[in-house]
Amino acid sequence: MNVHQNPFLYGRPVSEEINLVDRVQELSELESQVRSGQSTMLYAPRRYGKTSLGRVLSARLLEQSNIPTVYVDLWGATSITDIAALMGRAYAEASGIERMKRYLMDVLRAIGVSISIGGAVAITRTLRDRAGENRAVLRELLEVPRQIASRSPSGKLLLVLDEFGELFHIPGEPDALMRSAFQSSPEVSFLFMGSKRSLMDALFTDRNRPFYNFGRRMELGRLPYEELGEFIERGFREGGRDIIAEAVDLILSLSEGHPFRSQQLAFHAFRLAQEGTADEEVVLSAKDAAMDETEAEFRAILDGMTPARRAVYLAVCREPIAEMHSREYMRRHGVKGSGSLNSALQSLADSGDLEVRRGAVPKPTDPLLDIWVRERLRG
Repeated sequence: MNVHQNPFLYGRPVSEEINLVDRVQELSELESQVRSGQSTMLYAPRRYGKTSLGRVLSARLLEQSNIPTVYVDLWGATSITDIAALMGRAYAEASGIERMKRYLMDVLRAIGVSISIGGAVAITRTLRDRAGENRAVLRELLEVPRQIASRSPSGKLLLVLDEFGELFHIPGEPDALMRSAFQSSPEVSFLFMGSKRSLMDALFTDRNRPFYNFGRRMELGRLPYEELGEFIERGFREGGRDIIAEAVDLILSLSEGHPFRSQQLAFHAFRLAQEGTADEEVVLSAKDAAMDETEAEFRAILDGMTPARRAVYLAVCREPIAEMHSREYMRRHGVKGSGSLNSALQSLADSGDLEVRRGAVPKPTDPLLDIWVRERLRG
């Protein structure tokens, strides 16, 4: 690593294991499950690193076991046609299948999806608007992972479906088509990832849904302070700068083990350590810099909440207590009543904005937004 090159990355997923903070146990468990053919549902709030974990897992499987990966990001899909197009693109961009690329293109072309080979992947969608034809095309596309696995050196494949919860709102029951194809593909391991607990629970815990109890459930939590602190110290050291122990502790206190915010604060602390050493004053300046660059995002998040949800969220930030149902507390924070409070807490938990656990004080998922509300939001 070059001296003074900032070693802390945030704002995009990482693909190299060296840049992944901790997650050793989760990575090992997922690797073992893929090798054994186990399907896994992985839940984590936004920016907890699930996409990075999936990419590092993919790289490790390919390097050590010749198991290729197809990664499908379902974010933004609103129809079966969208799913088919996203899967076609994912097949063309899959890692570790270069030798079968032409065969794969022929398979997709026969289905009705044309993809250019080399350079930027361009999809010419020959899908029509008629629902029956779209379902037929998707049904055939869902058989492709089994064909890729049969031609891979290991005889196996990992299919990652990110933001899988989006399927819950898509008409035409695409999850039923997927379950039908996936349950007859023992050589393919499936990793279903999602950032909205309510949607993932609805797909995997509802007895009436096709994916009820389909595989093992895992959840990513916050990072342990000890490993995170060692990661920050090592990053400064390898980048040619120093950070005192108290400054590391302050970053940990501010970020509360949040993967994205930890990297963001460490990035700005490294950048602002002009004299080569980061102290507590530098970390406080890093906090201000992080809030400056994220203010527009924070305002958009609050603007996107209903008035009832926003009132409860701000109450949790400004006066966190376990028992929020007293009349005085609700009056003080503009909450209309217990019914409105309970509904807002559940909705904020489902969207991933709050961590709500029985008997515990509700906690904002994003610690920097929590600080921003308390320090900068007036009124």
